[in-house]
Amino acid sequence: MKNLILGALLLLSITTSVYSQDYSLKDGYFNTLIKSGIGVKVNVKFAISQETVDILLKHPCFLYWDSVTYSNPADSGFVLKHKGHTHLETYLSSSIAMASIMAQFDIKVMDSYTPIETAEGNIRIDEIGYISIVHPFQAQNGYGNMVFCKAFYMIEWVNEKTQTSHFVR
Repeated sequence: MKNLILGALLLLSITTSVYSQDYSLKDGYFNTLIKSGIGVKVNVKFAISQETVDILLKHPCFLYWDSVTYSNPADSGFVLKHKGHTHLETYLSSSIAMASIMAQFDIKVMDSYTPIETAEGNIRIDEIGYISIVHPFQAQNGYGNMVFCKAFYMIEWVNEKTQTSHFVR
């Protein structure tokens, strides 16, 4: 019986540590997994300064998301799934996932969307308060050639609510 309980605890701790490493904010970088157009998870790194982190923690878009997400009983499964992370890390992961999805909508061949693991994206806040998430990827153009692109995803606070915009260049 002791071995069964010990085995179960070991399995639980391994599973928890595996899930807790899906994304992290550390040493000026936010690392996360982004799904390609065919569902393959790619590890992508985003540069983010401590100044940006400090501003984000007070940004109305983050504060609103945080209050709605962590107070809504309907989100309890989401909250439980991400309990090993800070609220800011979870916000960044969710925002980057949306940036990735929107980039796929902006290209001709959605299945060809491939984040570049060795490239570096960035997360910034400009002087008027736009949160900007930029990441490089590859995709097929209208002629079937693989080309390098950048996805731009902006988040802003307008009229007491969050608005987003996106484009690919």
